[in-house]
Amino acid sequence: MQHCEARAAGVSLQVLQSYSSLPGTAKQGLSTLACRQQLAYTSPLRPSTQSTLRRAWLSSGIQRPRPSPSHGILCNAKGSESPAATSPESQSTLFSVGLGLLWAAFTSYAFIFSPNQTPLRDLYFIECLSFLQGLDGPSKVNAIFTGLFFTLGIFPAIYSALLIPSARSGNKIPAWPFVSLSFAFGVFPLIPFWALRTPAKDLVVPPPRNELGNGLRVLESKITAVSLAIGSAICLGYIISHLPPFADSKLLVDYLRLFDESRVVHVSSLDALALVAFSPYWMYNDAERRQWSSRGQILPFLSFLPVLGPAIYLVLRPHTKQ
Repeated sequence: MQHCEARAAGVSLQVLQSYSSLPGTAKQGLSTLACRQQLAYTSPLRPSTQSTLRRAWLSSGIQRPRPSPSHGILCNAKGSESPAATSPESQSTLFSVGLGLLWAAFTSYAFIFSPNQTPLRDLYFIECLSFLQGLDGPSKVNAIFTGLFFTLGIFPAIYSALLIPSARSGNKIPAWPFVSLSFAFGVFPLIPFWALRTPAKDLVVPPPRNELGNGLRVLESKITAVSLAIGSAICLGYIISHLPPFADSKLLVDYLRLFDESRVVHVSSLDALALVAFSPYWMYNDAERRQWSSRGQILPFLSFLPVLGPAIYLVLRPHTKQ
């Protein structure tokens, strides 16, 4: 053990003593390496050996790292010291707390403080859009809100394909109950799952063929992805076709009036906005898990396409060979 220690210390000492004769680029690289390896400060060396290396540090001119309370340091790209970063566990806790507060605020606003001037009309809207007033029911509701409402039926299917394969939780919390509830309640059940989950370290995405059950087989199917892309394109096109300059501006004015009066229209609109806002993050998460080489070029563009962008990503991403 002493022989190994002496040999390691001797190599470190030789490197430090020759530091002054190195060119600038090499000095920068050595400083970075020294900081990352934490020479002479985190190794279990004898006090006399550590003292020798400290003196060599001072004479060599390399920026000397200080040990943190946990006997570790953090260095920037130039090899100099940087403040200790928050541990992954603390970051995860802060992220979860933030999502929990967001969920509480959003839920309180949606069900307590949002406009609710026309509850009977809201019930009528739901019956029309659910075809309980006949097949022509949706035509009796504002066309912009009709397109938005049906978009909320496609988004949960998109999130199912994004979350269930690649966002499985390391703490064994399943995604499917939350995703299933999102078909009825939109983003409200998804935020608690995001807050409670921890990233799985040993997750293989796309799943191997022998691990595909019936559910994963559907979510990994290109037929499913193409179907969602077609449905998204129809809904988005329907909404755009009823906006100025393609349609009378009265439709937009009527929608904005409903947004100010109707809880169903108001909360549904905010729900759709939240689902659009979160989708780029989960696209990037899925693409990174799948190690998709084109994610840096294509995902920024898809992130600016509400609903349709994530659906197109599902078509383009690497799939399990079935």
